[in-house]
Amino acid sequence: MVTFELVENTGDTLRYEYYPEDDRSAAPGVIVVDKTRMAVDMRKPAENDIFRPASDEEKAAMQAGLNAMREKRGDPPLPQEILDSMTRAAGKYVYLDPAMQAIANAFYGGQPLESGRAD
Repeated sequence: MVTFELVENTGDTLRYEYYPEDDRSAAPGVIVVDKTRMAVDMRKPAENDIFRPASDEEKAAMQAGLNAMREKRGDPPLPQEILDSMTRAAGKYVYLDPAMQAIANAFYGGQPLESGRAD
């Protein structure tokens, strides 16, 4: 479970802090919504967040997807060494990803959240 709250709302951005397991004794992570670009980005992972590297199967699926998009555009496949370098750091944060998804869904749905919780 992760909690998050809106800590700053300017004309161009929404700045959220998120807390893994609602633990406010550790440094929070920061998620920013750029209203002009319509983009949701991580600025800083929370101190207690956990990064899980992508499995070999997930990396292979990403590489296949990249080459499928290139093929649709008529571009040649990327060399394997480039694909490997692009997916080497692939993975996800255990708590960041559900918080970002909840924030993004509400923002793109036209109802930005003041605070929330995601599992």
